Amino acid sequence: MRAMLVSFATYNLWLDWKKIAGHLARVFLDYEPGIHYPQLQMQAGTTGINAMRVYNVTKQGKDQDPNGIFIRNFCPELKDVPMEYIHEPCNMPLNVQRKVGVRIGGSGGNRYCITDAMASSCSDLGINEKSECDVTFYPSPIVDEKKTAKAAKDKLSAVRKQES
Repeated sequence: MRAMLVSFATYNLWLDWKKIAGHLARVFLDYEPGIHYPQLQMQAGTTGINAMRVYNVTKQGKDQDPNGIFIRNFCPELKDVPMEYIHEPCNMPLNVQRKVGVRIGGSGGNRYCITDAMASSCSDLGINEKSECDVTFYPSPIVDEKKTAKAAKDKLSAVRKQES
């Protein structure tokens, strides 16, 4: 999990490993500075001795949490999402979103009650009926994982070619 978090943050989001180090130190239960900082540097590819490790978080989720137990526990907005969409809820059709009471691409996990006053503003989200009163909004992916991973690999490959 640690390696995947650092990989995603540094390669897909292009965050400097030094900027995420403090936050991760506060949330990792087993934080030990002598291990933490070298691990972050290694996963971010700054040591120069290890191969670049860009993890596919969707694949890792499917491999390590095939039933979505971790996802359902730590993302309660997705607790009722069918198995076939639990690892990629952005692929869930609107009719399934309606059935489970979640809207992908909403405003970040907030719950809203649909009232007559809100009905017109919610129609853009496909919410048209008062029977859908309790809806959870879950954000769309913040990046295209495959495109950003490829871009990271291409950029770092170009840098390495210049250095050699």
